[in-house]
Amino acid sequence: MNHGLNRFTTYIDINEYSHDSNLIMNTVLKELHESSVLMGSFLPEILYMQADNCFRENKNRFMLAFCELLVRKNIFKEVHLSFLPVDHTHEEIDAAFSKISDKLRKNDAETLTGFMHLLPSCKINGGIYDIRGWLTPHITLYQGRHHLFISSFQLMKLKNSIRVQRSPP
Repeated sequence: MNHGLNRFTTYIDINEYSHDSNLIMNTVLKELHESSVLMGSFLPEILYMQADNCFRENKNRFMLAFCELLVRKNIFKEVHLSFLPVDHTHEEIDAAFSKISDKLRKNDAETLTGFMHLLPSCKINGGIYDIRGWLTPHITLYQGRHHLFISSFQLMKLKNSIRVQRSPP
């Protein structure tokens, strides 16, 4: 869900790839590319991402390093990655999937193509990069982040270092 462009894109895969942080990072990169195309090769200075509390996909050292990389490479001046509290409802995303569920109740989707026609702005998540492999040798061990709700990454111009802020649990 892209609030800046007021759009919902559905990225699907056919179980080609592990559902882990690498797939999530690739999906984020694809959405950032789509956004920059729609915005005339422009992206805002600050990226806000909200993710599930799933350690396998979102709440891990790879996602934190990915956010840091987006700042270090000057893609964004700041990246804010936040996680909803456990068992918190995802109202907007649930509403979007509710619309898909309604379509599936009224329409048959007997093939992948038929299913994709029922989804809003559907794209296949094919051809992914090994972002985790690229990041692994450069990751500083993050510890004590299991109660993390918000991480903010900013490049401090004076020290050329990344400042990570953490919200209290």
